[in-house]
Amino acid sequence: MIRKTAYWRHFFSNLRVPKEDRTFSFLTTNALKTAEHALIRLLQRQCFPDEWKRLQSVAKGSRLRWFQPMLSSNDNVIQIGGWLGQSTLHDNFKHPILLPGAHQLSTLLLASYHL
Repeated sequence: MIRKTAYWRHFFSNLRVPKEDRTFSFLTTNALKTAEHALIRLLQRQCFPDEWKRLQSVAKGSRLRWFQPMLSSNDNVIQIGGWLGQSTLHDNFKHPILLPGAHQLSTLLLASYHL
């Protein structure tokens, strides 16, 4: 799914530029990572719409408030904050991306990393 998204993003970006400036190259790792983050953003906006809108002040009744969610500065995806931020781990481990548990895309993303 990530590869298909990356190809679609590449296709649509080629449509926006003149024919002589279009690129017909293989997918890069950066394009795949960008496509993955685009899918995660879409998933988070669908499953956590209220939290996405008011991420600065998560409501007291929100199921996410215990995770101290925050918006990543470079990818605009919701990440988990909290006490892991004090560790010496890399930022990807300190602030994991928040995914809904009962969504098919979450299952596919996790399977791609753990299988």
